[in-house]
Amino acid sequence: MPDKPERVDADQIPDWTDRSHTGLTRWWQTMAARQLAFHPDDPPEVVFNFIDGEPLFTPAACARLRALLADMAAEHGTAVYQVAEQEVLAALGRQLLESR
Repeated sequence: MPDKPERVDADQIPDWTDRSHTGLTRWWQTMAARQLAFHPDDPPEVVFNFIDGEPLFTPAACARLRALLADMAAEHGTAVYQVAEQEVLAALGRQLLESR
């Protein structure tokens, strides 16, 4: 059985300092590359890891993610969904290619 994964804390969540569309894309790219991306409508508290079924994020990380996602939605609206989906699918494609 794999080792129990560590929960992701707030300091492991990337900053979102570039509020442009490009910055939004880079943030989701980083989250996807770290295998931390999730659907923007899902509360971070209900995102679980697949190894042990425990929550992926600590309460502090959840609070940080909720604030970041609210800021993203306020500034970019539904583009958040499009960018998140695009970057998660791109990361999955890269992982698939790397595993071959």
